[in-house]
Amino acid sequence: MKTVFIFVLTCCMFTGCMEFEEPEFGGIANFKMDSFSGGELKCSFDATIGNPNKFGIKLKPTVLDVYADDQMIGKLHLDNRIKFKRKSDKVYNVPLRVKLENGMMMKLMGFMGKSNVKLRFVGKVKASVYGITKKVDIDQSKDINPSELQGMFQGGK
Repeated sequence: MKTVFIFVLTCCMFTGCMEFEEPEFGGIANFKMDSFSGGELKCSFDATIGNPNKFGIKLKPTVLDVYADDQMIGKLHLDNRIKFKRKSDKVYNVPLRVKLENGMMMKLMGFMGKSNVKLRFVGKVKASVYGITKKVDIDQSKDINPSELQGMFQGGK
């Protein structure tokens, strides 16, 4: 997520005397699985974002490739624009959907028995400040313990 904000710095350089402070990512809470049908998983979470700038930052709809242990599992879609309000520290609900590759649901269940899985997100993220849009390449990885997610797939947690 931090990489998304690096592009904003570049935008600020193009607009001259605008001062830019990198927004602060405070964490994720309330992750929930909304539905699964037709090979598409819908989920959402709350992200705490602090934007110390005098201007809002708009995160635009985006599609990223998602890998688990270097195996393509599908495409992650952020369909809605999210605006980080100026001079604020807020919680934003982030709805996502993941279109899984054919046969991937069974493979995902196989990951549940592992103690560690490396998730990787690759693609371009789009954001804008004062109407200036910039695309930034993303290639971020995170190790997770799949057993911690198991309750979410069963409607728990």
